[in-house]
Amino acid sequence: PLFLLDPTSAGGLGMDNESLGHINGTVGTLTFIAGAFLGGFLVAKRTLPRSFFTLALVLNIPHLTYFYLAQTMPTDTVTIAVIVSIEKFGFGMGSVGHMLYMMQQIAPGPFRMAHYAMATGVMALTKWGTGTVSGFLWNAVDHHYVSFFGWVLILSIPPVILAWLAPFPHDHDEAAEFAGEAAPAAGH
Repeated sequence: PLFLLDPTSAGGLGMDNESLGHINGTVGTLTFIAGAFLGGFLVAKRTLPRSFFTLALVLNIPHLTYFYLAQTMPTDTVTIAVIVSIEKFGFGMGSVGHMLYMMQQIAPGPFRMAHYAMATGVMALTKWGTGTVSGFLWNAVDHHYVSFFGWVLILSIPPVILAWLAPFPHDHDEAAEFAGEAAPAAGH
């Protein structure tokens, strides 16, 4: 949001709060929901292990949108909204993989709610940690948005590699059993 709000003299896009509210609050929310639905559909069709890497790519590749915005500095609100909505769509779709991984791989078993709460807490802790690191990075690049978003792109590589290497010790049938659901019959 700082990039979108900062004046152009500081390297930002110089948007006002109202425009930012429409982009993040309306367009961003709708595209996030659409991405989440599509992510859920993908996992339902392909299973989580087979779609997890794709979801990680869809979550991280849209970081290019802010790098692009910082390079081109568009002034048209509609153009900015479309580009930001691409990032929000990817965030929604990729978040499905993250949440399902926590529910199926970290939280199965008789204490799944406690495990899920712990995993959600770790997720919140990492968001706080990355926010802190981004502040240090912002100062290290001397408040230059193109450099900052370039580093964001580089730092997006490890999560994609980790998604590729992610273990799946619990299959879907086992997770369904722990949830009290009947496992589907063989061949269905």
